Amino acid sequence: MANNNFVTIASSANITKCLEAKNLAVTLTDCVTHIGAEWNWTIETASKGGHLRLAGVTLDLAPWGDDMCLHRDLHFGRCDATAPIWRWNPATLQMQVQDDDNKTWCLGVNGHELLMETCHVLNGTTSDDQNGIGAPAEQSWVLLPTHRAQIALLRSEERRVG
Repeated sequence: MANNNFVTIASSANITKCLEAKNLAVTLTDCVTHIGAEWNWTIETASKGGHLRLAGVTLDLAPWGDDMCLHRDLHFGRCDATAPIWRWNPATLQMQVQDDDNKTWCLGVNGHELLMETCHVLNGTTSDDQNGIGAPAEQSWVLLPTHRAQIALLRSEERRVG
């Protein structure tokens, strides 16, 4: 049974796109028509960091069963000592992970492609396109509750009207 506090992770560059588990990798999916992957973090625990584990899902190709964590190569692997510690930074909204040399990398999106890249921070002025302080939208991620009653309500209205 799903935990009502678990999250789905959506891109700030396009809020309708969420992280999804497909085959043994993470991809983007439409999170209006699909829920996206459910992750073991809650709003309260995400900034503390930890393994980024799929909650309540088993990938058919995973030989190790339902204990699946996201690794730095954006593929799923065992949730053991080799699984990296991810952290959602609430100040920048970045999904961050450190490599073996303690360099911090950020999950980014380029169109429909997910990638790991050097973390960027903006220090805009009022004349810049994005005049705030924080990360670019392509490296910013929003944590949504997995169970979104508003989306379910919209879907039922669509079926009733359309």
